[in-house]
Amino acid sequence: MKTLKIPDQVFWPVLAVIVFAGLGVRTYGLGGLPDGLYCDEAANGYDAYCILKTGKSTFGHDVPLFFNHHNGDYVEALYTYLSVPLVSLFGLTVFSTRLLAALAGTCTILTTSLLSRELFNRPVGLITAFLVAFSPWNVVLSRVAFRGILLPLCITLSVYLFIRSLKNAKLFPICGLVFGLTLHSYAVAKLLVPLLVLALALIYRETLIRLIRQDRKALPHVFAGCFLFLVFAVPVYHFSLLGPGNQRFTELSIFNDSQPVHLFLKNYLLHLSPDFLFFQGDPNSRHSIRDFGELLLVLMPFVFLGIGVAVHRRSQSHLLPPIFFFLGIIPPSVTNESLPHALRAIGAFPFLEITAATGILFFAERISRVSRPASIALLGAVVAALFANTALFAHTYFVKYRADSQHAFQYGMEEAIRTTEKELDNYDSIVFSPNVIQAYIFILFFARPDPTEFQAEGQLGKYQVNVTTIPTPGHYLAVVGPDGLPGFEVKHLIRGAEDHTFLKLVKY
Repeated sequence: MKTLKIPDQVFWPVLAVIVFAGLGVRTYGLGGLPDGLYCDEAANGYDAYCILKTGKSTFGHDVPLFFNHHNGDYVEALYTYLSVPLVSLFGLTVFSTRLLAALAGTCTILTTSLLSRELFNRPVGLITAFLVAFSPWNVVLSRVAFRGILLPLCITLSVYLFIRSLKNAKLFPICGLVFGLTLHSYAVAKLLVPLLVLALALIYRETLIRLIRQDRKALPHVFAGCFLFLVFAVPVYHFSLLGPGNQRFTELSIFNDSQPVHLFLKNYLLHLSPDFLFFQGDPNSRHSIRDFGELLLVLMPFVFLGIGVAVHRRSQSHLLPPIFFFLGIIPPSVTNESLPHALRAIGAFPFLEITAATGILFFAERISRVSRPASIALLGAVVAALFANTALFAHTYFVKYRADSQHAFQYGMEEAIRTTEKELDNYDSIVFSPNVIQAYIFILFFARPDPTEFQAEGQLGKYQVNVTTIPTPGHYLAVVGPDGLPGFEVKHLIRGAEDHTFLKLVKY
């Protein structure tokens, strides 16, 4: 059977429908699900707010290339700067802080579809678009303000531009620019991007050499792309190798172990396990939802089929997606915390969806050789299973996930700040116990004092954080966990789903 033909007049409208459906899934109830706001999300949003209002970061650094989060970890700046216009437009809210993630996840549908169309054909492009649009891996992380969501978008766009550049050398500078910006998206890009660039150079070495030999005008464009890449790359690696940019990785590195090679192999296999990919996913409820893998379960046979087709055909287009997936799980495997880790492996996910799409198309082509009624029945069963799996995932996320998300996303901090703001005049101080993680950023985010005061002096007015001991009872209002300060008057309880108590405000 010849490959299904889809004209552009059909491809673009169908792709637009899928992209808008994906946008709806990523923005529906975004400010309230996940229910709460994690401290790293708040830090991203408040940094964008500070840049907007003062041109400085939370801790007073002028237009930094790296932001200091929680006064202990330096993170890449791209998510924060791209969030500035959204915070300006919608104000500093949970919704505006997460909106960039939702938009990035939506755009990844488009870029991955275009890449798979460029590598294969329009049918694979549309199948890939659908798989990415409703991928648990992408949907869950598209609704959380973690900077890692920019990585798959930047990578798929970079690879797409590279493939296009082989046909039009004038695109090499843009390709180099996007690859360089990718390094400023998420920490794992520092390892992943060089691996992918090297892989592209090896896979397409003959095409590159032929292009440069046959078109003398191509070489300046190639050099311009390399130059732009280096312009963005040098600050990243300088800060990481000669500055504090690798502080977090130093703490998590497998090289702290006496057997790093053994540990790497163990970690790598964790990210290849069917349990992670198809059944249970990341154990961290911020990265995954219960009883769902990172990919839809129905895709498992098609992933293996797609890999088999790639090995059999050995074409550049077929080999690229599985190779890039296997490269994409190297960065999380050199860390040694909370594994398998969907966020650190997020750069790998688009290529596994493309691999599954090629498997689905190959399956459709093969069964068409069977009798027509049998092929229609088989295809119908696959489509029904795919839609049923998608519907079950959506129901689980939007209906059942709320309680889990409250535990994972520090539920109750907004209510705690709003309540204490009304009581400021009645107490000498509002104190937060150390078990309220990174309380300072929630005070800044929700109470929103003048950012210049905290930038200059690190002061929070009447608020005190990380208080271990209050000297003598007085006019204090303490924000503590559900078991803190027993025996004192409870002024307010903060409860969530299933009547679970998250925080209590105690008069001390």
